[in-house]
Amino acid sequence: MRWIVAASALLLALLSCKGVTEHSTTGEYQVTVLDADDLSPLGTVDLADEGRLLVSMGGSDFLVLASSGKLYHCDSEMLCIDSTTTIPASGGGVLSKAVKMSGSLYVLTGGATVTEISLGDFTVEDQLQVGSAPSDICATPTGEPVVWILDGSDGKIRELYAPDNSVRSTSSLAYGSPSAVTANQEDPGSLVICYDDPDGSLTSLDLATMYENRFDRVSPYHCSAAACYPPDSLVWAILPDPGCDGYLYIYRGWDISVIPRSIQLDGSPTDLALDPAGSFGYVLTSPGTSGGGPAVCRVDSDSITFGITHQVERGGRTAWDMSVHAGGDKLLVLTSQ
Repeated sequence: MRWIVAASALLLALLSCKGVTEHSTTGEYQVTVLDADDLSPLGTVDLADEGRLLVSMGGSDFLVLASSGKLYHCDSEMLCIDSTTTIPASGGGVLSKAVKMSGSLYVLTGGATVTEISLGDFTVEDQLQVGSAPSDICATPTGEPVVWILDGSDGKIRELYAPDNSVRSTSSLAYGSPSAVTANQEDPGSLVICYDDPDGSLTSLDLATMYENRFDRVSPYHCSAAACYPPDSLVWAILPDPGCDGYLYIYRGWDISVIPRSIQLDGSPTDLALDPAGSFGYVLTSPGTSGGGPAVCRVDSDSITFGITHQVERGGRTAWDMSVHAGGDKLLVLTSQ
């Protein structure tokens, strides 16, 4: 009886993946699935195209968007490509950011183009021109069907209303060269904005008044990405220094006099992700002056165990994106040789 059950389970597993299951660790482009607790490898999924963006879909499902316009629907348990869809690519195949909203995926697809993809059948619902050259996008923290689109070219932020894809408002920002935006979940009415200006400004933008409060300056660095962890009022931010060793900053609260806790990294940070169920963060780094190779770091923000708990090198592979997955149990890392 046991062998019948085992055979049935194997058959169901094989049927669940319509594409080819690939486990190679030497593929030019691949997604590595890591255990989020100790960063041990659980397997890989190889890709035939230049993957650029990862999107966790809940459960074991995740998406990979390639510069060719292909969208891979993958399974992290079976380590397989379940299906492949082609979407129109624009801007020379440049894919920079994506965010889920109201059953759709909004993707910055190069130039001023924002592409809406249905998460039901992975077809393109709409392509619209927004601003000059959007650099980042995030869902609103208020629960409304709204995404905020940051434009590093014209220094503005735009409010896109998802039901009809209309731009409801356009606001000029207080400082030059905004580079990243994220929703502040602790205060449902604000965003955190990072700048590549001479002061390395980090601000909180009140969405009710559109007033910006600068809570830190990180010059001579700048902040390239930030993420908010609401239960502990934490704001995580990465400060890259290409070719050198950058920093991770962790802020608690919004008082401008608060000094952040910082960690110097063995390399320059390129991406940041947070565990949704605990105060852990994950940082991708590129080689720096310390001599270490490209790595993934797991960071604990707890006052007692504060610091890097685990770090694994990526074997010289270039990382393109990273995503916490499966409710925080796994970490996905998209790399190329």
